[in-house]
Amino acid sequence: MKLKKGTVDSNHLNLLMELTSIRSEPVIKGLHLHLCEGFTQAEAAQKAAVAQSLLSRRVTILNKVNQTVKNLSVYYPNNKAV
Repeated sequence: MKLKKGTVDSNHLNLLMELTSIRSEPVIKGLHLHLCEGFTQAEAAQKAAVAQSLLSRRVTILNKVNQTVKNLSVYYPNNKAV
């Protein structure tokens, strides 16, 4: 399931980013604007002063991480740690 603009909780985004090498504050701001606040990628990139292509690549990475986490969740029934 892909992350959709404006539908991602800030805490969810932060947790997903912990599983990546994304550390750039402007990129993080752009991701937050797009995924949490609902700006288009172009608007978010402009507001965060990052290239739209870079933001797009980071969204792709987060979508892959999100899918991996979802796939792993079946191994943690009832949210119990193994």
